[in-house]
Amino acid sequence: MLKLAGFLLVVAGTLAGVALILGPFAALGFTPGLATWLLFPFGVLAGLLLMALGVERESLPTVLHAAGGILLALAGAAAIFLVLPAFGALGSSGGVASIWFVLVVATILGTLFLVTTGKGALKV
Repeated sequence: MLKLAGFLLVVAGTLAGVALILGPFAALGFTPGLATWLLFPFGVLAGLLLMALGVERESLPTVLHAAGGILLALAGAAAIFLVLPAFGALGSSGGVASIWFVLVVATILGTLFLVTTGKGALKV
């Protein structure tokens, strides 16, 4: 049950990150609120904590590695959506602070999760 609850929180947090990336563009027609800003980092972290508590010790590196990959992909998407308006491909209807937020948080968390599961990771 912990794995499922954790997985759902990670998915919700990731979707909040996507909403933060797409929010400044008029195509969606909404502006992400405070709940979205909080759900992205805390949903991902709380979900991973629940998943870590629910998996076997041997599976934990795989869970962290997958989460790190997803977060770095999200950071890459944020970088692309920061560059698109500069080329005139998409016009943002507001500030891009939410995209920068996702870029910074996803890059830091994704890198941390991948580094903890790499060859040089500390064995606990």
